[in-house]
Amino acid sequence: MGSRKRHGGHFPITIQALLPLPELMMDAEWVLATLSDAMEALESAVAELESDPESLDERLPELLPAIYAKLNYAWNSRELGPAALEQIDHDRLVAFPRDLPF
Repeated sequence: MGSRKRHGGHFPITIQALLPLPELMMDAEWVLATLSDAMEALESAVAELESDPESLDERLPELLPAIYAKLNYAWNSRELGPAALEQIDHDRLVAFPRDLPF
């Protein structure tokens, strides 16, 4: 049978099928650019709130989701880089990552 073996008598499994799939490499230039964009949004939000602390209750719920979306976008597009725009649905790109360990 070579590299195949019976699994519970149901079907043959190749050794390759048991190995993890190779992971894509992160696009460092893309990740740094998208993280810089998130950092700029955070810095802008902090500056706005520092200049008008009384607006915190109103503005923070408006500003924070955009910052999280940019961070999520950086993570969710890290391997595909700019191609992620064409290959992944926008809602999924900005959604909280499914593959983070927390």
